[in-house]
Amino acid sequence: MAEYFASGESICVVLGDNIIENNICQAVENFKNQAGGAKILLKQVPDPHRFGVAEIRGSRVIGIEEKPKVAKSNYAVVGIYLYDQTVFDKIRRLKPSARGELEISDVNNLYIDEG
Repeated sequence: MAEYFASGESICVVLGDNIIENNICQAVENFKNQAGGAKILLKQVPDPHRFGVAEIRGSRVIGIEEKPKVAKSNYAVVGIYLYDQTVFDKIRRLKPSARGELEISDVNNLYIDEG
């Protein structure tokens, strides 16, 4: 629904159920210095099974699993996403999940698959 407003530019998506302790200015600046792709924000949590969880190898996220029974890390995906202009093409490629919804984790995993 935001494609019209993005107007072919990169976008920042912030889910409405977040409380942000600090600002995201540094993450936005880092994203602007990337050649493209996406950036997600993570936070260590004591109960990762309640969230989308990042699997990390070195300094890279190599996968995201939505509400896993056994989490591969304790890094939850916060719900703040920075995407380049290809995000809407990726969204159009999605298939509904078992819950019948398009999942943001699937969008993020498409970016991960692209490196």
